[in-house]
Formats: sequence, C-alpha cells, structure tokens
Amino acid sequence: MTPISKYRRSILTSSSVVLFFVGSVVPAVTVTGVYIVVLNASIGSNIVAGFTEPITTKLLPAMIIVYLHQRDDFPFDVEELRSYPWLYAGLGGLSFGIVEKLAVIVNQGAEITSLLILSPWVHVLNSVLIAGLLFATPSTQRNWKFIMKLTGVILLGIVIHVFWNTLGVVWMGRILGVA
Repeated sequence: MTPISKYRRSILTSSSVVLFFVGSVVPAVTVTGVYIVVLNASIGSNIVAGFTEPITTKLLPAMIIVYLHQRDDFPFDVEELRSYPWLYAGLGGLSFGIVEKLAVIVNQGAEITSLLILSPWVHVLNSVLIAGLLFATPSTQRNWKFIMKLTGVILLGIVIHVFWNTLGVVWMGRILGVA
C-alpha cells in the first residue's frame, strides 16, 4: 500500500461509515420484504426484522468493510479501522438507525417523540457488538474462539432486536408517556 497522510487515511476510513450504512439499508429492506411478500408470512415484519437485521445490517456490511480494508489495491488502512473499531461500528449503526427512523416519519407520518429519538440506539448497540468485534479482531486471530464470540454476539444482537421490536418499544413508550 502506498503511504498516505494520516488526515487522508482518516477520511478514507471514515468513508467506511458511509459504506457500512449503504451496505446496511439494501439488505435490511430486501430480506424483510422478500420474507413478508414472497413467502406471504403471517409473522409481523418487526419480528422478521429482529431476526434478520443483525445479520444483514451489521454482520454482512462489516465483513465487506473488513475485506476492503485488507486489500492492497484499496486505499483503506486496516490499522486505522482497528484503532477505533467501536467508534466506526457505532457510527455505522447510528447512521442506519437515524435513516430508518426518518423513513418511519416520512412514510407513516409519525411524530418526533422521545421514543423515536431513543430507538436508533438499538442499532448502535448491535453494531458495536457485531461489527466492533469484526473490526477489532485481526485476521490472524480469527479462529474457533473468534467464531464462538461472533456467534454469541450475533445471537445477543438478535435477542436485543426482537425484544426491542416487540416489547421494548411498548415498555419504553409507557415509561416515556408516548404510548
């Protein structure tokens, strides 16, 4: 890799947040939509999203970003990403969560409430758990222990997301007085 300035490297690595976001939106909408429309599922989209989004909007984009950062023909620096893994993962999750809530406001005419502002932080938590682990772990340390950790955080991410999409929103709405 050719030497590049620290400033340029930070900008290029920060563009990973944008890549993470774009890589999150498409699979989230596609997988949930295919399941509900094509398979004519009777289960609610919020439950389907709870099971699929940790994988499609956190794991897959993070894997793409790690892959691009490890390639020599891309101007990304894997060490920059590894220096702040939780920050980049959190920003990626927050950007996805904010745009998801903006879509709810635009498409459903929802009002901006404290619950709507709190909601994107579930994506940040899951992103930090799943993508942060991928960003922080060097490829030389990806062994069976890493696979077990990754499986654990994905399962935890699914539990968190399903809980939030079903009971968490209702409980928080009652606590905040908006539901």
